[in-house]
Amino acid sequence: MRWVLRSWRLVRPGLDAALVRGTLGRPQGSRAVGSAGASTEFSYVVVGAGSAGCVLAARLTEDPAERVLLLEAGPRDVWAGSKRLSWKIHMPAALVANLCDDRYNWCYHTEPQPGLDGRVLYWPRGRVWGGSSSLNAMVYVRGHADDYDRWQRQGAQGWDYAHCLPYFRKAQAHELGADTYRGGDGPLRVSRGKTNHPLHLAFLEAAQQAGYPFTEDMNGFQQEGFGWMDMTIHEGDGATAHLETGGFIRSQPGVPHPDIQFHFLPSQVIDHGRVPTQQEAYQVHVGTMRGTSVGWLRLKSANPQDHPVIQPNYLSTEADIKDLRLCVKLTREIFAQDALARFRGEELQPGSHVQSDGEIDAFVRAKADSAYHPSCTCKMGQPSDPTAVVDPQTRVLGVDNLRVVDASIMPSVVSGNLNAPTIMIAEKAADIIKGRPALWDKDVPVYRPKTLATQR
Repeated sequence: MRWVLRSWRLVRPGLDAALVRGTLGRPQGSRAVGSAGASTEFSYVVVGAGSAGCVLAARLTEDPAERVLLLEAGPRDVWAGSKRLSWKIHMPAALVANLCDDRYNWCYHTEPQPGLDGRVLYWPRGRVWGGSSSLNAMVYVRGHADDYDRWQRQGAQGWDYAHCLPYFRKAQAHELGADTYRGGDGPLRVSRGKTNHPLHLAFLEAAQQAGYPFTEDMNGFQQEGFGWMDMTIHEGDGATAHLETGGFIRSQPGVPHPDIQFHFLPSQVIDHGRVPTQQEAYQVHVGTMRGTSVGWLRLKSANPQDHPVIQPNYLSTEADIKDLRLCVKLTREIFAQDALARFRGEELQPGSHVQSDGEIDAFVRAKADSAYHPSCTCKMGQPSDPTAVVDPQTRVLGVDNLRVVDASIMPSVVSGNLNAPTIMIAEKAADIIKGRPALWDKDVPVYRPKTLATQR
């Protein structure tokens, strides 16, 4: 299960202007950037300049009559006293450095996890303009259409795929241009992986040799398969990402849409980059996307400086244990294909000695780690739902003039990374707050497997 620990959005009508923050870490606009005096009034106060907070503040200030105060606990993403962007934030290759830097990072830790041999897991979370989007690997993944249709069934009326896809497009300026699924003139620049690195090319070929399809656009008609990943990187940024290829597959027969995700790396990242590599290697980060283990978090004390108590309850269900076992087996099958033969050395992890189900399960308990995608702690649903925190208009139930707009309001976790869906949530919430009619697409085609009787 994934949880969010930041970026509450406080919306208080009748308040004036102070700080405007552009989408994803870039200051924009001319209205009242600076400190607010004691008598200053604001139309809205947005707490947390993460992905959702930045989008929300930018959209609300499109109306010159509205004045917004955006609050962020961390520093700006520019060098002190200048407008120069910090290379540590804006260069994708600095990912590992930021995951270990408490200047930009809350550096949370979980409680000891019984399902992971009692280990305490590290949860980096952004504490900087742009939030965790300023620390992440800049992968742009929306999830599957069925995720959003499931949200509607879980009580988030008006958040089905037909009502969410237009807001994905609204936010996006894809380098390949607009179509049914992509946006062409939004503020968020998105590019498609295009490296000629031989390991990336070999990985994609190996996946096809293993019987999986190549998908032209995993954020479009067909998520299932392997292909080039979209990234929030714009031409001219001066660096490329490591995570340019990946894939989405179904773990077993009967699963209706992908529940396992792959990120391929032509290098090693060990323990969030905190342990230096000792040899050249390639690896895949693989995990189940719709875990059944349910955790919780709570305040540790009344002191806001104390980190919350985080209990994800990783691998507390047999289904999750089985799914991660399948992740290992299916990955090994892909890595054994001829396309990777000329690059293949000894298997470093789990190691060739790990073969039985029990040995694989022990490896997972000893080595599995967080994929940085916490969500669902403030579920969006109907007022009659005792587990709901906000209604489908993002209003906190039982509290006036307070909304939550970020990944925490997801009724259930989506099948993929969370940054793109979080931006979509903020785009849609901005229209809700403004009282605008919801955007809506009708009958957008989505790929379905020809049969569920087989795994691929």
